[in-house]
Formats: sequence, C-alpha cells, structure tokens
Amino acid sequence: MNQGFNNQGSITVNGHVYTVSKSGESVLVSFTNIPSDAKEFEQVYRELLGRNEYTVPALIPMAMEIYARNQQEGEKCITVLCTFTAKAEMIRIIKDKFSHPDDPYCQRYLPAALLQGASNKNAYTPNTPYTVCIEHSVNKDQETEMYNGTYYFLQIIADGWDTHQRGVQVFRSFDKELFQVFSCPATYTQCKPIRGTWPGLA
Repeated sequence: MNQGFNNQGSITVNGHVYTVSKSGESVLVSFTNIPSDAKEFEQVYRELLGRNEYTVPALIPMAMEIYARNQQEGEKCITVLCTFTAKAEMIRIIKDKFSHPDDPYCQRYLPAALLQGASNKNAYTPNTPYTVCIEHSVNKDQETEMYNGTYYFLQIIADGWDTHQRGVQVFRSFDKELFQVFSCPATYTQCKPIRGTWPGLA
C-alpha cells in the first residue's frame, strides 16, 4: 500500500453517496448508485475519485455502465476518465459488447463483474453498496520524462474472471492534479458467461 494514501472520505451528489476507505492493503470505493449522468460522474471524478491513483480505477465500471445506458453520456464520462488512446480502445470494445444482446459475445453485465460480490454464479449481483476493491500491482511506479508524468500500476480485484486481478494503468502529468486511466483492457475483456438473469444496477 502506498503509505501516502490519504484520500479517504465521502461525498454525496444528487443523493448518491460515494465513500473511500482502506482495508489492509486494499482501497475500497463504495457507492450507492451509478452516477445519473456525465455531470454527476465528472463531479465525483474531480472532487473525490480522480485525486489519487488508487481511486481512479473505481470510475471504470461507472463509466461503462453509463455508456451502456446512454452512449452520448457515457462517451463524455470516458473522455474525462481516460487518456485519448485508452478512450478510443475502451469505446471500440464496449460498443460491441453492449450493442448486440442476442450475440453471446455481448455482455451487458460486464460493469457489474468488476464489483465486489458479483460472480457468474449469482448472475453478477454485487454487494450493496456497490464496492470496487483496488490494490497496487507488483509493478513499480514509473516516471517518464518523454510524457512528463508518472505511470501507476493498479489492479481491481473481482470474481468475474479466472484471474481475479484486473490490471489498470493510471497516468498523471507532473503539472496536473488529477489522474487518468492510461490502459485497462483487462476490465472489459470477456468475463465468465452469466448463470441466470442479470438484475441490473441501480
């Protein structure tokens, strides 16, 4: 755990509560609801979750779920959250996964697979409040003079895949306060097929 992590706290936006806490080597980001729209998402990003490398990955399932509900709003969220390259790759993949419900490749429940308590055996029904568990990976942070910033290597711990650690690479420029997702293909790669009917997220 990064000993400098001090981003614990909570905010309420539109009646939705977002909370950051620590549990051993893990950072837990809990939220009562998926953000209503891109405006709420950006407020949560700027005021709480975008301010530390450990908390940025929790915004990934939120952005994916918003995109699945409304592509225009979701693209705004992904633009805020991700670097340009990460944005293009994420949208290209999840657009296919959410657009063809009769295709076995389509996994509308994919955002829920990143939440604690959700697995294919319980139809990807997460615990409430929804919680994302984030840990630092074994890779060390890397400064890059070429891109004037630092890369951070995190992982979301989730049960939707055989490998529970879903890698996320985060980046922050030296001259900026907020962090962005630089790469996260492991979070939207094909998860285990669902058993039963997905109940959806609030």
